Amino acid sequence: MLSKGLKAQDYVVHWFQTSTWKRTYAVGIVPLRGANFWPVGPEPSIIEPEISDQPGCKKVTKADKKRKRGVNESPSKKEKFLKRIMHCGICGAPNHNSRFHKKNPKKVCFFVFSFFFVYDV
Repeated sequence: MLSKGLKAQDYVVHWFQTSTWKRTYAVGIVPLRGANFWPVGPEPSIIEPEISDQPGCKKVTKADKKRKRGVNESPSKKEKFLKRIMHCGICGAPNHNSRFHKKNPKKVCFFVFSFFFVYDV
């Protein structure tokens, strides 16, 4: 085309020309609110085809790998694991280890108040 001096615009279909799409969208696109508001024509409705299983290896999900629970077993039952209580290597006290052992720990004082109520019978 270039060697013969022809213009490429003369060989483009009018649907792809700039003037056509400018005329198409000059008014703008008016959106519809949903499928209920679409215009209905005399054509039959579209029915989706059934999707058949594809050949090949089936994907295994986490739900497939989980243990199947018994008939009498609760589905929300969770087992509680007892954790080991750590003991200090220096003093042997529980709930702290030698890394967090303090030589002079702060003493905690507890004040207990007792109340006596007198009831008239």
